[in-house]
Amino acid sequence: MSTASRSNPLWVALALSLGPAVALGFARFAYALLLPAMRSDLAWSYTLAGGMNTANAAGYLLGSLGAAAAMTRFGVRRSFIFSILLTALTLLACGFTQSYPALLVLRLLAGASGAVVFIAGGALAAQMASHSPGQSATVIGVYFAGGGIGIFLSGLGLPALLGADPRFWPQAWILLGAVSLVAWVAARNAAGAGEEPPRRAPGAWRWQPLMPTMVAYFLFALGYIAYMTFVIAFIRTQGAGVGFVSLFWAVLGLSAVASSRVWGTHIEYSRGGS
Repeated sequence: MSTASRSNPLWVALALSLGPAVALGFARFAYALLLPAMRSDLAWSYTLAGGMNTANAAGYLLGSLGAAAAMTRFGVRRSFIFSILLTALTLLACGFTQSYPALLVLRLLAGASGAVVFIAGGALAAQMASHSPGQSATVIGVYFAGGGIGIFLSGLGLPALLGADPRFWPQAWILLGAVSLVAWVAARNAAGAGEEPPRRAPGAWRWQPLMPTMVAYFLFALGYIAYMTFVIAFIRTQGAGVGFVSLFWAVLGLSAVASSRVWGTHIEYSRGGS
């Protein structure tokens, strides 16, 4: 990252967003693109195929619950950097096994490390945004656009690879892992350019004010996890070709990127948006 980029919080936030691109766009959502090929080649039922994302979601829950302790013990920056690396390695490893239990464990680990990436990176972005009051919501919005960037990138490459031969799904995992390692280098440099958030001793917290948000997020997840897992399998059964699948997934990713900008603008000018 150049000196000019280091001084620009938007460029740093964009590089940090490669963390959620790996943690969400690749490790969580790209599985939908691989599911039809893996199910066909490994003779899985839809229950077994769905179990892979159940393991990933369970890992994400565990990682979310443990993220605060990890950041307190190891620091936010180190937690972010190590967790991206671990996520990338789990993606690579998925390309070297056909064992269902082994793949379940790898999906669980990817979910757990991905959660730490997302949370620790968000803390780094928020710390940086606190020094740019006029751009705070935009900086945070750029960071959270990373998930959409990962969806977009996987939509560009994976459908064509799997369309050439569904048995190339191990190569698809390896490709995701290799790209994730490149993203890890850029995100690591961006994390080094930012300021380490101050450590705070854990204290009591009140869950009651969070209940409306927790209920809303639960309902959101209830719909989107099943949709994002099986939507590609569904449209493939409707006769969709490689080009349509690629376009569909890429547009989905770009929509997620655009939404961060739209909502960032609204938050910027809302009461308390600073």
